[in-house]
Amino acid sequence: MYSIEIVPELAARARGTLKELGYARVEVREGDGYAGWPDRAPFDRIMITAAVQAIPQPLLDQLAPGGVLVAPVGAQGQTQWITIAEKTPGGVIQRRTIAVQFVPFTRRAS
Repeated sequence: MYSIEIVPELAARARGTLKELGYARVEVREGDGYAGWPDRAPFDRIMITAAVQAIPQPLLDQLAPGGVLVAPVGAQGQTQWITIAEKTPGGVIQRRTIAVQFVPFTRRAS
């Protein structure tokens, strides 16, 4: 399993906590999650844990055929929806499920 955290201190803390709990098969990388982790793709499952305006195309590109991506989608201060995106032979199918409120997805300045 893989996890990307943009805040260096949180990435370090996650590595330490996972190691302490015995989760040796989780790799944590510090970086901008918008770009995903192309070197480890394709992924059967991707979970975004902060609200995005739209699902980032690089993450959809890294999703394996038949793979599923789950993300809170919507603007801050407005209704956000847990959105499930499934990569099918005909393309990506997205469906909204429940209304939620998540912190915003943070990106590195370009």
